[in-house]
Amino acid sequence: MFDAAKMLAKPVHSAAPQFMEDIGQYYGYTLYSTVVDGPRDEAEIKFDAVHDRAVVFIDGEYKGFYERTRDGEPVSFSLKKGENCRIDILCENMGRVNYGPKIMDRKGVKGVRFNLQYHFGWDMYPMPLDDISALEYKEETGEVKTASFLRGYLDIDGEPCDTFLRLDGFTKGVVLVNGFNIGRYFNTAGPQKTLYVPAPMLKKGKNEIVVFESDHSDRNSIAFLDKPDLG
Repeated sequence: MFDAAKMLAKPVHSAAPQFMEDIGQYYGYTLYSTVVDGPRDEAEIKFDAVHDRAVVFIDGEYKGFYERTRDGEPVSFSLKKGENCRIDILCENMGRVNYGPKIMDRKGVKGVRFNLQYHFGWDMYPMPLDDISALEYKEETGEVKTASFLRGYLDIDGEPCDTFLRLDGFTKGVVLVNGFNIGRYFNTAGPQKTLYVPAPMLKKGKNEIVVFESDHSDRNSIAFLDKPDLG
């Protein structure tokens, strides 16, 4: 995913992380990336604001998440003298309200601290996912241990029918079928276990399936079913 972000967007550099709207983005995801030098005693990553969900990776490895409305998985790290690490924070805009006191709600993260110390020097990659045609894929097998774009194909011999996509072993993300965003999945929250894929979105022959997994997965395969599983 980290290489994919560079294919999809030019980085916006800022001393402090900015909200999505401040860099001209209004939906989707933003990747915040920085390099931290040692020595550094063990420090917990903290935020002044997370709107709405932030997933943390250190040197490309999933470490935990923070959410606006519920407890997440706080992340700590330490570095010896001469060491450094790359910290990536993938923030998701999970939706907006159109009324009330939060109508001007901004999305993204603000004020990233290591314990009590603010960290400065960030590259931000806007990822609205409205066009992912620039992505390049490579062959992968095994577990998906970090955020990733995954592409596969569904071959249909006869006339397409309504079907339901199940992503056992995946955590959270978005699915696109032949370029159509069919929705988000959130398996650790539930209760829904399948996404509806209408027949008109499919075609006879080869159909492209792209899964953007924002966390991690212990699978690299998905299943198409003839019945929904709504939990």
